[in-house]
Amino acid sequence: MRLRLVKQDTKFDFFSRSKMWIGLSLVLMVVGFASFLYQGLNYGIDFKGGTTIRTESTTPIDVGAYRDAIAPLELGDISISEVFDPTFEADQNVAMVRIEAQEGQEAVAV
Repeated sequence: MRLRLVKQDTKFDFFSRSKMWIGLSLVLMVVGFASFLYQGLNYGIDFKGGTTIRTESTTPIDVGAYRDAIAPLELGDISISEVFDPTFEADQNVAMVRIEAQEGQEAVAV
């Protein structure tokens, strides 16, 4: 006895509604293109440039504490992520802080 996900005598006419599906596809493509033109692209730190800071600690990383410490500086778009690597020691905790490029400056000046 073999497992069958679909009955052997299944018949479905895919082409009977082809015009409807092509029309739906065209409508969705037009909506997507209009959305792209209206909203534009959201360039993240990777494309705008900025500063990346790598921090290392023996205590566990608290991303919320990092955010609270950096927020009063009003540096714009900030991305904080904890880095995990199997080669790290048990007490080695690493975080990456990415700060968007500041207007008229090459690097963050704090």
